[in-house]
Amino acid sequence: MKKIIEITNLKKYFSIKKGLFKKKIIHIKALDNISLDINEGETLGLVGESGCGKTTLGRTILRLIEPTSGSMFFKGSNTSKASGESLKELRKKMSIVFQDPFSSLSPRLTIRTSLARPLIINGVKRKMIESKIKEVIHKVNLGAELLFRYPHQLSGGQQQRVSIARAIILKPKFLILDEPTSSLDISVQAQILNLLLDLQEEYKMTYLFISHDLNVVNYISDRISIMYLGKLIELASVDEINTNPRHPYTLGLYSSSPILSPKYRKRKKIVMSGEPGSIIDPPAGCRFYPRCPYAKDICKTELPQLREIKENHWVACHRAEKINIAK
Repeated sequence: MKKIIEITNLKKYFSIKKGLFKKKIIHIKALDNISLDINEGETLGLVGESGCGKTTLGRTILRLIEPTSGSMFFKGSNTSKASGESLKELRKKMSIVFQDPFSSLSPRLTIRTSLARPLIINGVKRKMIESKIKEVIHKVNLGAELLFRYPHQLSGGQQQRVSIARAIILKPKFLILDEPTSSLDISVQAQILNLLLDLQEEYKMTYLFISHDLNVVNYISDRISIMYLGKLIELASVDEINTNPRHPYTLGLYSSSPILSPKYRKRKKIVMSGEPGSIIDPPAGCRFYPRCPYAKDICKTELPQLREIKENHWVACHRAEKINIAK
């Protein structure tokens, strides 16, 4: 498959000062040596507990947050080195839908003005702006009468549809969806997910779908990646990661989620003990070992590397082959 996003050894450390005189500098390792490829036309789900670095990864890919080190490529173009006009051109082809639609829309601007801004910034001729706005508002199943309303006059589902319209108005090829349905009712979630699938097919887009909801991720994704404390720990197809999870943390995540499909009912369940660790002072070895029921001495001292244990199934665990996932 052709790769649209290639990430190698990506790091993002946030520095904070502590102590009486603020001289002690510590680093929050939000992203620690992330390597990841996203194939053109697919939806890659990104799952993990709060604070594991999912949103930071999405924003760093778009350079909304500057990386500490590492390389990122979009269709062969080095986005980590781009600046000025070259970065502006790349951003036309990549966009993001944020988790909270109300916070991402300016309360002082009408819906029409919010949709027009990316067109004006990117030099679209004024005579074409009106037609593009009407086209995109129709694509997200909203009426043109909403264009002159303000965000607070819309429902949560309508606000998120406007956010999606703004993200796709320049027809990007890569779209980051940062928990786009988490603040919506269940019935509205289904509508938004189906809308996203329709838009992906029509515009030939690639998605990075960030979510806590495993059932939502299973529904919309082609592959799923699992993050824990700034590290990518498992990556496989949806069916493979549901039927044959090989990292104890992945098994713990799926154990805590209702099993909706009968074919996944033979999967073993484990209960994760303790609390998530700290990305300020992570364990020396595997970051999950304090909570892992399969941990051995090597897990306490040696950090496992992401490796391919079978075709297209990647795991960062010393004992991946020895974990019995059947009941």
